[in-house]
Amino acid sequence: MRSIDRRLSKLLITADVGKEEVTVLAARKGPQGIQVVGKGAAPSLGIEGGEPVHPGDAAEQLLEAFEKALPEAERRFGTLYLNFDDHRMESVCSRAFLSLKGEGEVRESDVREVCRLAERLVGNFEKRALYAHPLRFLLDDRDVVANPVGIFGQKLEVWMHVLLVSSKRFEAWQRVSERAGFSNAHLVPSAWSTACGIFPKEERFRKRMVVDLGSDLLNLFVLAGGGIAESRVLINDGMTVTRAVEAVSDAGKELFQRHSDAEEICVTGDLLPNEALVQGLREQFPLSVREVSPVRVPELQGPSFSALAGLLQVAGELDKESFWRPFDGEGGIWNRVKQKAAAFIGEYF
Repeated sequence: MRSIDRRLSKLLITADVGKEEVTVLAARKGPQGIQVVGKGAAPSLGIEGGEPVHPGDAAEQLLEAFEKALPEAERRFGTLYLNFDDHRMESVCSRAFLSLKGEGEVRESDVREVCRLAERLVGNFEKRALYAHPLRFLLDDRDVVANPVGIFGQKLEVWMHVLLVSSKRFEAWQRVSERAGFSNAHLVPSAWSTACGIFPKEERFRKRMVVDLGSDLLNLFVLAGGGIAESRVLINDGMTVTRAVEAVSDAGKELFQRHSDAEEICVTGDLLPNEALVQGLREQFPLSVREVSPVRVPELQGPSFSALAGLLQVAGELDKESFWRPFDGEGGIWNRVKQKAAAFIGEYF
């Protein structure tokens, strides 16, 4: 098996596993944004329902797609960003508190520690955190704050949304990436990739419901406060338009009951454009429903590229901001959350 060249380490390398094929993109960051410089695809052999059931075959297909994207690669490459999906993924809300020490002033380390506690409360041997996003902070059981750093109190509490995935499946993709020649793999929830693909960073704070109609999986999630507040993943087993509308409506109405203050519903994904499907959803919800496509990646136009374009944005942001080290290592995405809260809150509030 050919390995991958470290001379290309300045590039962003992303992979998306679809029902029919594995797609790899190579991109370069520049003054005008992200520019795709290579694209390759290979059949999804050894992969069923997004799971590498035959790791050797899956690794070969991943490497084949990469070599088509960058034929000149000859040696080992560093980091791969991979869209990760699983219909068994759990979307949970965790709550934890921390008694503040010293004079009672909230420090960045306090924010990191209380978020770490919230993540640990929901983790176990069989499942690990892939993504975590602090929803809100509470001081002394009475004051809800966006940025607790620098405020005085005795008790800091956090509500945090966590996506839990199978440890076995997570580790399987890590091994596949390593066998394909990558020294490191960041597994990114495809819902987050979709959000980053269809909304620029400053727009991710508005509360919206997003429906990503994939050919294999249907992703529904609520985007709020710069992150995912709740999520659902459904299997698409070749649904008709009518059945897809019913499935999305049932899951969407459940989410809407808890997030009735959402501004709108944005629809994207492989099954679009499909006016009958979008119109069917409009008839089911009291919100504006509109079709959206990726932004800022000229080479990837149309709703079917939302998650793939967004994964490039995620990779670019992670590469730029050293405190965003997500989706692998001890604690899953906690490598990103450790410093995200204070830095991210300080930037926007």
